Amino acid sequence: MIELTPGRKMALLLFADKPDGGTEGARFMGTLAEREGAFVLDRGEKGIFPLREEWLSRIKEPAEGLSDIVGGAELVLSLSVGVLEGSPEDLIDTGLQWPEDPA
Repeated sequence: MIELTPGRKMALLLFADKPDGGTEGARFMGTLAEREGAFVLDRGEKGIFPLREEWLSRIKEPAEGLSDIVGGAELVLSLSVGVLEGSPEDLIDTGLQWPEDPA
C-alpha cells in the first residue's frame, strides 16, 4: 500500500455498466484529507466524500501516461457502481452526482 498523505491531489474514478452492455465512467477530483481519524476526498465547495477503510488499499498512484485521464492527480481510487440491494436507510449520501455527459 502506498503512503496516504493528506493534501495530495486525488481522483475518484467511478465506472458503471450501461443498459446497452457498455461501460461509462465519471471522474471526481479533490484532495486526500483526514477528518475525525478517517480519510476523505475533500472536494472543496462540492463537499466531502468518505473513503471506506476497505477501499484504502485500492488507492494507487496513476500509471504513467494517464495524467490527462486522472486530471493530474497524484492518487487514484477506481470503484464500480451499480444497483444496490437493500433498503434506502442502509445507504450513505455521498453528495456525488453522476454528470449528465460523463464523456
